[in-house]
Amino acid sequence: MSVIYYKFKAAKDSDYDVFTFDGPGATVFDLKCEIVRAKKMGKGTDLDISIYNAQTDEEYKDDLFMVPRNTSVIVRRLPASRPGKGTAQRYVLGAMDNKAQSSVKLNNNQTSSSTPTFTSSHRNLVLNNTQRPQHQPMPTDNTGEQQSNEAAKDDSEEARIQAMFQQTTDQWGVMQERLAEQQYIPYNARGGGGGDPNKRGKYQGPNNGENKDGQIPQRVPPPNYVCYRCGQKGHYINQCPTNGDKEYDKHPRIKRTTGIPRSFLKVIEEPKNAVKAGTGGLMVTPKGDIVVAQADSSSWDKHVAKAATTLGLGSSSAGDLMDWYDTIPVPEHLKCTICQGLLRDASITPCCGSSFCDDCIRVHMMDHDFACADCQQHIQHGLDGLIANVDVRECVDNYVRKFANN
Repeated sequence: MSVIYYKFKAAKDSDYDVFTFDGPGATVFDLKCEIVRAKKMGKGTDLDISIYNAQTDEEYKDDLFMVPRNTSVIVRRLPASRPGKGTAQRYVLGAMDNKAQSSVKLNNNQTSSSTPTFTSSHRNLVLNNTQRPQHQPMPTDNTGEQQSNEAAKDDSEEARIQAMFQQTTDQWGVMQERLAEQQYIPYNARGGGGGDPNKRGKYQGPNNGENKDGQIPQRVPPPNYVCYRCGQKGHYINQCPTNGDKEYDKHPRIKRTTGIPRSFLKVIEEPKNAVKAGTGGLMVTPKGDIVVAQADSSSWDKHVAKAATTLGLGSSSAGDLMDWYDTIPVPEHLKCTICQGLLRDASITPCCGSSFCDDCIRVHMMDHDFACADCQQHIQHGLDGLIANVDVRECVDNYVRKFANN
């Protein structure tokens, strides 16, 4: 990376800012554009900007002049010579003046030159495949012989660098022309690279990739592979005999059992009929069995038995526990206003103090933007704002236990 150090005339000697770029030097135009952008000079219509060499105090008037890297410059802001038409505005817009543009066109028309041309530091020559001509620094009348010799040495070094860039650009241009003439060949991991160009990218086994009938042989799937369309083994889905059958197009695809415990799965004895029925919900295990998901009845029975034991009904009445809540008479003071049934796990809303079934009020709040089912007010803290009604729960438990024992 190359740098140029710059600061305003009124700044301290140590307060230099850095302009970073690639290459042996940068044009005055690019340097001014960077300064205007970095210092946020606005539209630039009310000021002129000038750059001077920090050692010689020489002004860089030509925008195409190449400022060598590691150079220190002084920036001066002057009032616009013409009101509203400051020279800094063209560096904001990024457009050269007419004189500089004509110089660029003149350099573009020249097919050869005794002195090499230079490119802007932040332009990528390789990708753009273009060359941006720059103005070669010309010695002034008051330049001594020693400065001329140093400039010639710098030109020689920069010429070699420019020749290297130009060679890379030419190589990339030739490569682009070759790539434009190439024909795209799709990649196939199982295909062969040689042989007939018309068959490249296709599977080629014995007999040049074709069987006696001129057809590409079908691949044999693994033993446990099941077609996700028909649920049968022995072929892939693109080789399924039901392809084109409109009845099977309406059926949902068979899915994998990823993340579902085996205790929740039930194997289907006749998978062909189940798939043909098109009811959906079919899944395939890694072993190739067609299954459907079912509820974990054992865990549910344990939960019901635990609840029945808590109520004092005994484990033998666990299967009829839900019937007690559905058939028992519901008194008015223990009735849920949402489901009109007996309060189950009663909870209080903090807004009006009404009691509801815990499940009923939670579902109602989710469906009605966390509003109370009685007073329709918004409940703060959402579902966490519900309070367990311990007294009502004890009354319901005593009522059910008393009714069951009688």
